[in-house]
Amino acid sequence: MCAVGKPGVPNNFSAKYLGWEGNFSVGPGHQTRPKFPIQFLAGTLASPDRRPMGKGRPLPATTASPSGCRFGSDAPIPEAPVFRPTEEEFADPLAYVARIRPVAERYGICRIVPPPSWSPPKALDVAALSFPTKRQPIHRLLARPAPADPDTFLLDYARFLKAYRGPPGRGRKKGLPKSPATLPDGRPLDLCRLFHAVKRFGGYNGACKGRRWDDVVRLVDDRARRHVPECAKHVLAQLYHEHFYAYEKFTNKPVSSQDGKQEESGKVDLDDQPSVSGLKDEGRSQSVSGGEMDAAEVSGIRSQKRRDAINKKAIGMASHSNSNGSTGKNAASAGPWKWKRRKVDDAEANKVDDQVCEQCDSGLHGDAMLLCDRCDKGWHLYCLSPPLEIVPPGNWYCSDCMNSDSDCFGFVERRKTCLLDAFQRFDEKVKRRWFGQRRPSRVQVEKQFWEIVEGRAGELEVMYGSDMDTSVYGSGFPRLGDPVPPSVDLEMWQKYCSSPWNLNNFPNLPSSVLRTVQDKIAGVMVPWLYIGMLFSSFCWHVEDHCFYSINYLHWGEPKCWYGVPGAEANAFELVMRNTLPDLFDAQPDLLFHLVTMLNPSVLQVNGVPVYSVMQEPGNFVITFPRSYHGGFNLGLNCAEAVNFAPADWLPHGGIGAELYRMYRKAPVLSHEELLYVVAKNGVSSESLSYLKGEIERLFLKEKKCREELWTNGTVKSSLMPARSNPNYIGSEEDPMCVICRQYLYLSAVSCNCRPSSYVCLESWVI
Repeated sequence: MCAVGKPGVPNNFSAKYLGWEGNFSVGPGHQTRPKFPIQFLAGTLASPDRRPMGKGRPLPATTASPSGCRFGSDAPIPEAPVFRPTEEEFADPLAYVARIRPVAERYGICRIVPPPSWSPPKALDVAALSFPTKRQPIHRLLARPAPADPDTFLLDYARFLKAYRGPPGRGRKKGLPKSPATLPDGRPLDLCRLFHAVKRFGGYNGACKGRRWDDVVRLVDDRARRHVPECAKHVLAQLYHEHFYAYEKFTNKPVSSQDGKQEESGKVDLDDQPSVSGLKDEGRSQSVSGGEMDAAEVSGIRSQKRRDAINKKAIGMASHSNSNGSTGKNAASAGPWKWKRRKVDDAEANKVDDQVCEQCDSGLHGDAMLLCDRCDKGWHLYCLSPPLEIVPPGNWYCSDCMNSDSDCFGFVERRKTCLLDAFQRFDEKVKRRWFGQRRPSRVQVEKQFWEIVEGRAGELEVMYGSDMDTSVYGSGFPRLGDPVPPSVDLEMWQKYCSSPWNLNNFPNLPSSVLRTVQDKIAGVMVPWLYIGMLFSSFCWHVEDHCFYSINYLHWGEPKCWYGVPGAEANAFELVMRNTLPDLFDAQPDLLFHLVTMLNPSVLQVNGVPVYSVMQEPGNFVITFPRSYHGGFNLGLNCAEAVNFAPADWLPHGGIGAELYRMYRKAPVLSHEELLYVVAKNGVSSESLSYLKGEIERLFLKEKKCREELWTNGTVKSSLMPARSNPNYIGSEEDPMCVICRQYLYLSAVSCNCRPSSYVCLESWVI
């Protein structure tokens, strides 16, 4: 086993940091028991007419979920600032962004109106453009059930029924309905969807107190009417209370894993239940007495995976010690397990040895292996996304078994490409359906959008031509090498080809740290083109690596944006998780998928500042690092967007890299390599403090990890392969950590048994 890395760690940080010398050594095969890591503008500030934003049809302000999130507000969404640079200020984009940043960054988003002289020629013949589109079911951006596999749910529920022993007589838990439960029109009711729908609104008690049973009905019945009958709500609530309330209480019961014992008794308290709010027959709501579960059986269910992991470790270590002996950390950890080893036949030993992690393809660290209770596949706790620190209580199911493929939500790309003429006809059809022949105001469009998103106005599926590579489909800005339209003056064409506000030039501006990136990364180094229609949406998200982004609206109807300051990113995520617990339980990395919208009034009423922008044609919109943003189109339009990164982005880039590591997501580029190359090429004095601070942080982390390697006996090393072109990023491919999927630039750990596989120091040591 050996570690490979950049030349050895220096004793202290200095200007020679990037010129490390020497190396370090790491020793024979050695396993470690894994642990788990995890700022004044000279331009004019405009204040357009105020108007209510993001209102839709908010829920009552007094409604609250058990987690503390309140729904709905009467307060309007305030607008983000609008900047109007002078001709002189407009000459240098990144310098202007740096000037407005102390004001604009507090909003997370802003709009820039160029000077009157800015008038780039139309470079894209959209009439002849054939472009791909994605289908967007707007009514499911929020009001959709969590992806869940019914068979896995029923398996877990059946195990609960088998272990639960209620006293005979009235109030005993009834289990599944004797006859299949059906919807009012006779269609079968999906019990798995029902359970997760109620879970979103805080369980049975939360759905009752918040009067959310009409929303539950809409989640379980795709054909539910806008106004749900009282009897339908009552019947569904009563069915849930009879058959799933005890199971809900059981799954929410806190369990202590210390010594494998349960802190609380097995009593499932079902008394003192509230009636179903909003139902006329409230007095008939029944309460069901709970039975008592045998504590040993509960403990057995909750600790099954723990016992499996212990047996796996005992067998695995016995097998390993017989063949290779134990060294390093394993030598210390093997001792206490000797008395627990048991004899196994050859067939059983081979079966255990075959159990490997589905992520890293390794069978090591059996004590940290978690087996799915349905498919029996295994994952290391630290290989999960996000990683787990302890074996979870009760039955555990992998994401493949928990999530039904048919219910996993996403924007499906249509097989056939679309011409603008056909796209426009579809846009007009959608507009006539929702607004007739009248021309709606922007407030009316916005209100209708949120009613559809919240599932209160019927179903709607639209198309969106999004994330189109301009190197393939063409750019709306002039580019050298593109044919010059006959109607455009050649001198004007060349002027805008070299304009710094041309988004094709933005990532490579002199003050951009991305100018050293050679790869033509779509969206980062190459702009993306967007052709939108009425209600087509870009859901809540942050940019890759927490980059800045700039969006230019070439022509068409406005775009409505919402933004949250980067400093409030954690608060935003907390409200999202508390509001949609079922979706996040099924997909912990939900916000990476850009498929979920939440009314900004919900964020506002829960204390998260949110601001709005109405982007007009010819305007730029800038989002700042770590700023969550989303929005929708008010009609047919064409926009273009790209990322950029001045030096003040560097600390945010480090945060973005850690997020990729935590969620096991492959990054767009190597943050370590970017820092090294930027430092090697030199930076301005204004940028030096940002670069120095980020390199110091990276140095300290690398130094700590290498020292832990040395302490644990890993003392043999070799240099990473030399770069043929070290002044640019992307000219050569870095290896990737098999656990966290991050690029390995400074150092890596490899093993003689798998020389082609590498692990980062953090995943190996920590």
